[in-house]
Amino acid sequence: MVNQDFCMEEIVLLPNSLEGSIMETMYNAFWDHLKDQLSIKAVSNQIPICILLSLLLLRQNCLRNKVEEALDIDLLKQEAEHGVLDVPHLSNYILNLMILLCAPV
Repeated sequence: MVNQDFCMEEIVLLPNSLEGSIMETMYNAFWDHLKDQLSIKAVSNQIPICILLSLLLLRQNCLRNKVEEALDIDLLKQEAEHGVLDVPHLSNYILNLMILLCAPV
C-alpha cells in the first residue's frame, strides 16, 4: 500500500482474517485468469500489450500510441520469422515503460 508520502508500506494480514481471505482470493483469481488467457494460443500474443495498456490512464493517449506502435504484434512476428527481432531492446523498452508507469511522480 502507498502512504501519503508515496512510500510503499507492507500490509500484514492475518491468514484467517476476512481481509486475508479476500486478498488471497483476489490474488488467486488474478493469476488463474492470467494463466487461462496465456493458455489460449491465439490470444496470448496480445496479453502483454493488454496488460501494459490497462495500466495507462485514459488521458495518456500519446503514451498509448507509443506502446501500440512499439509492440506491433504483426511487425514483431515478421522480425522474429526473419531472425532480426531485437529481444534485448524490446525487453528493455517494456521494463522502462513499466518503471515509468509505476513511478509515483
